[in-house]
Amino acid sequence: MERALKSLHWKTCLVYLDDIIVMEKSFDNHPKNLSEDLQQISSAELKPSLKKCELFQR
Repeated sequence: MERALKSLHWKTCLVYLDDIIVMEKSFDNHPKNLSEDLQQISSAELKPSLKKCELFQR
């Protein structure tokens, strides 16, 4: 997971083992960052577990 998101690590997300935290200071940019992270995950042929996803949390 860290390799798949290496270019975005600390810019739009934090990765710890198999957990990803997508971060942004403003809510307006959050969907854009989430989309970028999901594209990176998809291009690495990985799939997030939708049951474990918690979206738009503080």
